[in-house]
Amino acid sequence: MFVTGTIFNIQKFCLHDGDGIRTNVFLKGCPLKCIWCHNPEGLFRTVSLSFTASRCTLCGRCLRVCPARRIEDGALIIDREQCTHCGRCVDVCLNDANELLGKEVSADEVMSDVLKDRMFYERSGGGLTVSEASPLISPSSRSNF
Repeated sequence: MFVTGTIFNIQKFCLHDGDGIRTNVFLKGCPLKCIWCHNPEGLFRTVSLSFTASRCTLCGRCLRVCPARRIEDGALIIDREQCTHCGRCVDVCLNDANELLGKEVSADEVMSDVLKDRMFYERSGGGLTVSEASPLISPSSRSNF
């Protein structure tokens, strides 16, 4: 079985999520919706678009590649229902106002990256921490993390 899932970050050299030096893999798709959630970008399993309005200069470059956008009353408006998360707005934005959150990866890809730091885990007593997404909630019959 080819196991895949959507992650939003792999953070290396972490010291606070278990013993020793660790790599944290942050999964997307948490059903819990805790009010104290530190990573709301991980709530939904699908790739999502983040937009930081304070970085936007209203240059209009994204309007040329995305029909889900318009400028109204001096602000960029995104019709989230029309957004396909294609990433074209991310590619053309000069100010990094747009960011795609999430990437579909295989378990083998993740482990290949994690195991690059095996020497640090062995010497420090660390390892891998899988965060977010309540990974044990998914039924084993599904082909996702």
